[in-house]
Order: sequence, then structure tokens, then C-alpha cells
Amino acid sequence: MYEKIKLASAKKLLGKQLTDAHRHSLYDIDKVEDMDNLSVEEWNKCEKFIQYQRKTKKLFGKELFNEIKSWLEFSANENIRTILDFSAKHACNDLKSMYNKYNIKSFSPLKWTKLSEISSNNIPKFIILPDERLLTKELINIVILISNQYPTIKFTMHCLESIEHKNIAFKKFGMSTVEWLDKNNFLNNKLFLVHMNEILDNDINLIRKNNVKIILCPLMREPLNYNNPKIPLDLDIYFGTDAPLISKNRSLIDGAIYQAIIWIKEGKDFNKVIEVINKALTENI
Repeated sequence: MYEKIKLASAKKLLGKQLTDAHRHSLYDIDKVEDMDNLSVEEWNKCEKFIQYQRKTKKLFGKELFNEIKSWLEFSANENIRTILDFSAKHACNDLKSMYNKYNIKSFSPLKWTKLSEISSNNIPKFIILPDERLLTKELINIVILISNQYPTIKFTMHCLESIEHKNIAFKKFGMSTVEWLDKNNFLNNKLFLVHMNEILDNDINLIRKNNVKIILCPLMREPLNYNNPKIPLDLDIYFGTDAPLISKNRSLIDGAIYQAIIWIKEGKDFNKVIEVINKALTENI
């Protein structure tokens, strides 16, 4: 099945530029040992991961480039030309210059903790919002004001990534994260929700109604024991590589094929699935 999908997709992707809509470029293969079988919640308790995080915060220039070079070369060969990068936010200018060496356009989103830095002379393309653990009504109200003042800004956040995150949402909000965002008037076509492994039926209706984008990172599910969500083909879908540190696979295309196999096993039409993954891989952000 893998080879059949890859061959069918490759014919339509030939010469087209791909978009990796969710990447932590510093979380590449073999950067940290002993991360296997650790949940996301356990990462910050892993001493080797903590030490690596401390190290990368001090990397700039050539040292930072050496840290991400191998994956960049792989991505260039896979014809990825746009990357929404969640790593190295402390060195955005360095990062953009490094990607440019490989003819790749990168976006390093501004984190919600730095909203005060936004001005008419400094308008980011994306802002990273916190997930369920730190999401608050007060923050969303501020973000809405910023969105109204600077309408070109888009927003992205990890959402319903795991059962733990879904449980946090229901305990904290009394509803799913998507329902809460809708209730607080921040579900719209400028919002990119990452993962969505615990998406609910009503979430799907709201996402469809409000033209919300979703970014799937299929290769992360099995290593982290996440569920494979039932994602309708008619949603506005993108793919992300996320963290090969965990998935052991840098390939954006492999992730799309992984999701394609799931859809086909669910009974979706083969040709329609190929059409959807090719659109998701080549969609601009």
C-alpha cells in the first residue's frame, strides 16, 4: 500500500514545492538519547532533554546552522520550500538566513509571551498560542485585539494533541478546546490547529463552519501512543514533520502517506485521498 500511494502521489507532486507546516527544527533524529516511549508531558522531566534545551538556547550563527544542517539538506532534497518552524525562536534572523541557503522560506512564529514586541514595524506572519495547559480567556481577548489591529497575522497552536490535553480542556473549560475557542470568538480562517488527535465530532463541525486550518503530524502518533483521529477529507489540511527526535523520520511525504493509508483503510476513495494529500503537501501558508 505504501509504495502504491507513494507512486501515485509522486506523479502529481513532480516539480511542485512542498510545505512543512509544523516543525521543531532542533528536535532532529538522535539529538537526545533515551527519549523513546516518553510522553510529551514527561519530556521536561528527562534530564538529557533539559540539558539539550539549555544548550540550544545558547546557539547562534554557525553553531545553530550545524545543529539543523542535516535536516535542512534532507528537506531541500524532498523539495520542501516553506517551513513553519517552532524551534530556534531566539534566533529568527539567523534561522531565516540558514534556510535561504537551501532556497527554503521559513517562518519563525512569535510566541505569545512576546506579544508586547508587535508593532507596525514588527508584524510577525504567525503567533504561537499556548496549548490547553496555559490557554486563558484573558490571553485570547488580547490576541483578538491584536488580530483586529494587524489583520495579516495568523495564529497556530498545539490543540487536542493527546488524551491528557483533552482531559485538561474538559476539566478547565468544561468543553473541548475547539468549542472553547468558538465560545470565545476565536475560531476563524487565520487559525492553524496542530495535531488534533483527540478531535470530536462537534469540533469537526465547528472547524468546517469557521474554515479553520488543521496541521496533522501523523508520524508522531505511534511513538507517543496517540490515537489516529478520524479526519474528514473536506477539511483544510496541512502536514507537519514535528520532531524526528521522536518519530525517527524526517520525511514530510512519509507522514502524508501514513495518513493516506489510514484514510484508505477507513474506506475513503483512493484517488480522492491522493488528491487531498497532494493538496495538503503543496498548500501555501
